[in-house]
Amino acid sequence: MLEQSIHTSFKISNLMALAVKAELTVDERDILDQWLAANPDNRDLYHRILNEELRKGDLELFNSFDSSAALAKMSKRIHTTLPVKKRLSVFAYMAAAVVLLMLTSILYFTQFKNDVVEDFANNQINTVSTPKGVQRKITLPDGTKVWLSAASTLSYPSSFDKIPYRAVKLMGQAYFEVSKNAVQHFVVKTRLQEIEVVGTTFKVESYANDPEIKTSLYSGALKIKRAHKSDIVLSPGQQSLVSDFAARIIKLDSQDLAMNATGQEGEEDIRFKNESFPQVMQKISRWYDVDIKYPADIKTGSISGAISIGGTLPELTGILDALYPDLDITLNNRTITVTR
Repeated sequence: MLEQSIHTSFKISNLMALAVKAELTVDERDILDQWLAANPDNRDLYHRILNEELRKGDLELFNSFDSSAALAKMSKRIHTTLPVKKRLSVFAYMAAAVVLLMLTSILYFTQFKNDVVEDFANNQINTVSTPKGVQRKITLPDGTKVWLSAASTLSYPSSFDKIPYRAVKLMGQAYFEVSKNAVQHFVVKTRLQEIEVVGTTFKVESYANDPEIKTSLYSGALKIKRAHKSDIVLSPGQQSLVSDFAARIIKLDSQDLAMNATGQEGEEDIRFKNESFPQVMQKISRWYDVDIKYPADIKTGSISGAISIGGTLPELTGILDALYPDLDITLNNRTITVTR
């Protein structure tokens, strides 16, 4: 019993770590969802881990707590007041709780804090990752502000001093408000391109499974460099779309330009612009942290519009029913299933 409880704690803590990194498989997500559904306390703990302010308070309390002394004191009380069978049950619970708390502490330091993950040219590189459904604001060493979207990763040096330019790496989506520096350009590196700016506001969408990288410029100047291809220069109000095979520039419409005002406070809506069913489902899965299952041969027309990020899952299901009236859409825990 004791061994099984500790094993379960290790397993759940590992799944939570994977959830933070947005690396859960569908089967792993099912296991975590079952654990979350089993007890409200499990859900409370999970949401505390995702909440930065609560997490900091928990860690301060944890670091000030003498767990060895408390465990010894509790152990003495159990031995003197409980029968043997009951003692084993309580010990199993205590051990599992202590293990989960310890691993939650480790999870904080390894997943949520701006941990050092590499050292390059004597300049430490920090990496920040957000899980699905979570956004985060980051201020870089030069004062540049970054709003990192859900399921995204940003890497940046601990200092921009004594280097020719300010470079960061992005996987996912982020909105940038770059501090002006005429001497050091600011560079965002993604999988297919490098974006060079001086001082500007722009947004980059560069998820690994998206067919194109979208770069939207709201103010300032921006140049996109690609290997063995001509540079792309954007003017405010333009968006570039870069794939493995082609690149094009389009004009941002009024709704896109309005995103400049809301981007500084984080995304409020999931926006679609002539997007296919798989693209819509992918965005919803990313922002609502849900698994979506549907047949690969489902065919629907492209849609444009927006869905609020702050809604509940039943509300989301109702919206999808309205968007796709010819499809049967059901919700079970955190899994949405779509059938004809």
